[in-house]
Amino acid sequence: MSDLYYVSVTGSQDPPKGPYAQSKVEAELLAGRISSDAIVCKVGDTTWSPVSKLVPPKREPEPTKAAAGVLLSAAALAARYKNLSKLSTSLSGTGSAIQLLALVFFIVAVTAGIYTFANNPLLGAGCAFTAILALPVYAIGVLIAATGEALLALRDIAINTTPVTIAP
Repeated sequence: MSDLYYVSVTGSQDPPKGPYAQSKVEAELLAGRISSDAIVCKVGDTTWSPVSKLVPPKREPEPTKAAAGVLLSAAALAARYKNLSKLSTSLSGTGSAIQLLALVFFIVAVTAGIYTFANNPLLGAGCAFTAILALPVYAIGVLIAATGEALLALRDIAINTTPVTIAP
């Protein structure tokens, strides 16, 4: 059976309350119904002590270590991946822009080749060859955009799996 305690608020003219079991005093303190400046006295004793000696103050949870051994707070985690978010979004947008430009270039070159081939076959063939060169540029745009999307996915995985400490 746990010890019983009387509880009194420092400076109060009210008589001490109790006796209460230690677990009850702890629960009431954690719930805020007993002030942290209260004092307690064990039944049968004459010495009053701060409640903090009976119930240690609630400690913050120990920070966990990330895979690299770095302690991270939620704010630090957001800051860490902020630049990655910007980079991946930029890559996605740049890749899409390159794809669009390559597609426009391809269409213009093919159209020019069709119209000039009848009058000048050599110039028409040059336009067709130029259109073919637009295809690898388009593929590069696809790769750049895919890299940006892959980085976004990796960022999401990293954010959802990195241990963090929560600041009060």
